[in-house]
Amino acid sequence: MNNVRDTQKEELTRQVIVSLKKQMSASKAKMAALYVEQCFRRVPVDGLVTHAPQALAAMIMGQLEFMSVRKPVENLIRVFNPRLDSDGWESPHTIIEMVNDDMPFLVDSATLTLSEIGMGIHLIMHPVVRVDRDSKGRLTAIHQKSAEKGMPESVMQFQVDRQTGSEELEHIRTRLLDAFTDVRL
Repeated sequence: MNNVRDTQKEELTRQVIVSLKKQMSASKAKMAALYVEQCFRRVPVDGLVTHAPQALAAMIMGQLEFMSVRKPVENLIRVFNPRLDSDGWESPHTIIEMVNDDMPFLVDSATLTLSEIGMGIHLIMHPVVRVDRDSKGRLTAIHQKSAEKGMPESVMQFQVDRQTGSEELEHIRTRLLDAFTDVRL
């Protein structure tokens, strides 16, 4: 059974990479392919197959754009409801994406914070990605997980119960930012 699921995930990952290569320059597509492999590695295939490969490619492109500029110690957090017309994909869930310096207890802190405010969590993606950034914080490279290059960054995506009000989305973002500030102390 696991071999079937592994094969299904490998094929889906391949399709996403092919889609990315059609939409990006060669250098960006190479970086995106490394990211996809790390991003999907520990995600159950059932959490991925609900989206078409093109939708997953759009999600990955959005994540890479979101994490494209980040200074050390900066916590990037966005909470949104993806729309087909603006994001290239959609979800029945609200999406929370976070990029931080890698450190212990980030997933635990996010999960606890979301639980405290009554959010049901449907899926978590959490690759720790080794990256290079230039002096302005611009992403210049993503390395293989096994490489001893770059700095480790925690990239998280939580898919939670859908929230529609802008105040609700901002409240989630603020609570998570406060929780990550506490983790850093």
